Amino acid sequence: MFHGGSGPGAEWYLSVDIKVFQLKAGEKMFGLTAGQGTSPQDGATTWIQKTIDNLNTDPAGLGPVFDGMSSDEDTAALNLLQTDSSGNNIYNFALARVRYQDTQVASNVSVFFRIFAAQQVATTYDPTTTYRSYTSGSTVVPVLGLQADEIVTIPCFATPRVDASQALSRQTDPKNTHTINPDPLGAVVDTFYGCWLDINQPGDLRFPDRMVANTPADYPYGPYGSFNNLVSILQLVRSQHQCLVCEVSFAPDPITVGDDPSDTDKLAQRNLAFVSSANPGVDPSRIIPQTFELKPSPKALKLDQKPDELVIDWGNVPSGSVAQIYLPGTTSTAILAWAGNLYTTHNLKAADPHTIEVNAGGTTYIPIPKGGLVNLAGLLSIQLPAGVKKGDNYEVVVRQITSDDYTNPLIPQASEQNKKAQAIVGAPPQYAWRHTSGIFKLNIPVDTKTELRETEERYYAILQFIAKAIPVATRWYPVFERYLKQVAGRVKGFGGDPCLILPSGTGALPGDGKQPEPCGGDQVVKFVGKVAGLVYDHFGDFDGFILEERCDHVRRFRCRGYRLAQVLREAWKDRATVTVLTDSCDESCPIEVIVGGEPSGCCD
Repeated sequence: MFHGGSGPGAEWYLSVDIKVFQLKAGEKMFGLTAGQGTSPQDGATTWIQKTIDNLNTDPAGLGPVFDGMSSDEDTAALNLLQTDSSGNNIYNFALARVRYQDTQVASNVSVFFRIFAAQQVATTYDPTTTYRSYTSGSTVVPVLGLQADEIVTIPCFATPRVDASQALSRQTDPKNTHTINPDPLGAVVDTFYGCWLDINQPGDLRFPDRMVANTPADYPYGPYGSFNNLVSILQLVRSQHQCLVCEVSFAPDPITVGDDPSDTDKLAQRNLAFVSSANPGVDPSRIIPQTFELKPSPKALKLDQKPDELVIDWGNVPSGSVAQIYLPGTTSTAILAWAGNLYTTHNLKAADPHTIEVNAGGTTYIPIPKGGLVNLAGLLSIQLPAGVKKGDNYEVVVRQITSDDYTNPLIPQASEQNKKAQAIVGAPPQYAWRHTSGIFKLNIPVDTKTELRETEERYYAILQFIAKAIPVATRWYPVFERYLKQVAGRVKGFGGDPCLILPSGTGALPGDGKQPEPCGGDQVVKFVGKVAGLVYDHFGDFDGFILEERCDHVRRFRCRGYRLAQVLREAWKDRATVTVLTDSCDESCPIEVIVGGEPSGCCD
């Protein structure tokens, strides 16, 4: 697969051979109408399968349509919303083109489509983690990508997914495996593949929130029916915009471990995010938040003894912009210590123990401290100045650079006469170099508050829905908590009221007939457990507590008050059972806390 090409602005992380797009039910593309089926799954998979067939039947006629597909925000960004404001189903799709030029027939050439939970600067090929697959004979099936007990990549298909009661190794996807015949005159042959990106189906519960269960044999490929807390794919994403990577699987020419989409034609990606700003708007409406993942520096550094670096090219971001990079998996102290050793001068400073602040402009280099095998979750927040205007568009490119090295073997000692030559040669030569291991682009279009408000409100409802499913003990919990607060600030800055918006997997809003009004209903909900932790905000003020209801299942409550904090601290210390009563309209806000009483059933 080609990457971005060689022309101006043709970045390799925006492959020209991958198209990501959305269609509403009833819209047509490639001569086919989307959404014709008895269910969203049926309508989506039927359309993508027929589209793949049409493209491969007439590549000369439909190839130009593929090439001409737009890459702007309205069509190229994945949509977490299940329907538009009129109730029409929204379908997300991806198409990929494989180019083949040879004299031999290529059999069983497959393309695997994988979604990463957020934007990525860590797309290095590792078949034991992010690029896992199941192999049986000539059959290869992509499965969930895992790091420790977290799902980090999700494969997507042109056919319906296997049921949650079946192992992922039972998945079939015949439309994405082809035998490619060479052109008799030696020309390039195009073959097309595709999938339904079913990230906006909140009711389809099929994967565990964490790989924690009583049956270890369930871990590699499922089935996952025995796991607690099954969630939808939507609840596993960590951003409004995700990264898509396509892998060409061809047994005679495998991908080398350690390759990434920049240096192999068998990996390609679309890694583009859009976050809008208001014109000119109050400060919170001009905060641009984007979650992302990066890889910690290896514990054993390469020959140059340099850590990896996060490199941010601020492009045309206006003067006066300030950015914060929140990385709760490491510390500001460690980052600044590396910066002091590496750079003669820098403008990095600690905003808090886990946040680096920098004036946005030019290019910023941020050292990445050493860590383990699990990626770091992060949040990039850019505060734009007040002078931005509708129609402006800013572009920021974020990349991770790493070191590699090579040692040339010793020259063989062929004879006695060569001893002197060998002595002159001495130790084998060693080489080290830096290269980009991952990259994404953030587009920041500026529009009016009126145009931005409803979409941001609907996304806020969805992000709250996702947040409720994130286990407290995971790396994403603190990142998403801050992300959610910033999105709430944007909603308020756009003229909305985030306090009136309830969690909703479909993005339903009060007053649209799809979400109950948050008016203090008369139903009381009870939760029983033991205090597992207290929460404080960045000012050090008490901001809530965490209740463990049963093993590995916790719930966070929002509340304030010094006396309540003291009571809960004693309950935590004494391992006392706590009963929390809430309003059914807002289960995260206690109306009564009872210490003692019925047993909780949680782990001591």
